[in-house]
Amino acid sequence: MTGASALKARFEAFLSSSTVERSDVANTEIEISELNRMPSPSREELDAKFERTEARVDARLADFQRVNSEALGEIRSELKAIHSDLGNLKSLKWQLWGAVFAAVGLVYALITYGAATFESGRNTATVVRDAQQKIEESAAAMKRQQEETQKLLQEAIRAISQQTTKP
Repeated sequence: MTGASALKARFEAFLSSSTVERSDVANTEIEISELNRMPSPSREELDAKFERTEARVDARLADFQRVNSEALGEIRSELKAIHSDLGNLKSLKWQLWGAVFAAVGLVYALITYGAATFESGRNTATVVRDAQQKIEESAAAMKRQQEETQKLLQEAIRAISQQTTKP
């Protein structure tokens, strides 16, 4: 069996199991027979064709390598920039730790100041309360003194009025 007849048998089997029409197969048979009549290229023609193809592939490969090299160079420069930024972040890290310690120190100072102020306020409240108590005691003493003075004055006025009324 030749190549064309084997191919034809395959198409016949395909046609019986598919929806392809006979006219399509006839056209395919014509194309196959035309292919069989085409002259085969010589070894030199094939070698020349392979060399041209190889040259095109080599040119594409060289272009691909050049583009890759450029891209890798850009990536390396970006990585260097990132590394320098990371170096800046290390100093930023220490600055942040310093700021945290300063904030903690400030909060401690405020708490200490607040406690001292509160204690001072308590002491002031005690002093004010003592002063109020002394003022109240002084007011009460003055009132007693005034009442005593009032009694003495009334007694003195009565005594004077009794002496002036006795002849």
